[in-house]
Amino acid sequence: MLGGMKKKLTDIIDITPSAFRCGGTAVSCPAVFMSGPDTYLIIGKAVPANEYPELRHRIGSDETLIAISAALVDGAIRGNKE
Repeated sequence: MLGGMKKKLTDIIDITPSAFRCGGTAVSCPAVFMSGPDTYLIIGKAVPANEYPELRHRIGSDETLIAISAALVDGAIRGNKE
C-alpha cells in the first residue's frame, strides 16, 4: 500500500480494457487501475525473482515482480476501453 493510507473503492478507477475484463465470478484476471493522479495498481501473476536474476537487485523487500500482457498495459494507458 503506497504511503500507508487506506484507499476507498471509490478512489480506484478501473482502466482495464474490456477485452481483458473477467466475466462472472472469475477470481484471477489481470487488470490496471488508477488510484489518484499519479499511481497505477496492477493485478497480474507473481513472477519468482529467480526467473529474472538480472532484476533481483531492483525488487525491494516491499515489492513484487508481476507479469501482465503488453496489450493490457498499452490499452489501459491509451484509454482504450474496447
